Amino acid sequence: MKQGNKVISDIIKNGMVAPFSDLTFTLRHAVSRGDSVEWGVINDFGGSTKGVTSLVR
Repeated sequence: MKQGNKVISDIIKNGMVAPFSDLTFTLRHAVSRGDSVEWGVINDFGGSTKGVTSLVR
């Protein structure tokens, strides 16, 4: 598994929410490889935070 995928899958597996800016570089490379990245809104302390909800090869 390539590093970009590992970062994203770890975030999903651990239920973590990462700020978009922290994932921008990783997501660009995931998309450039042809991965399908789906974004969802995750409730975080009463607010809405964008996070990666799934990564499908």
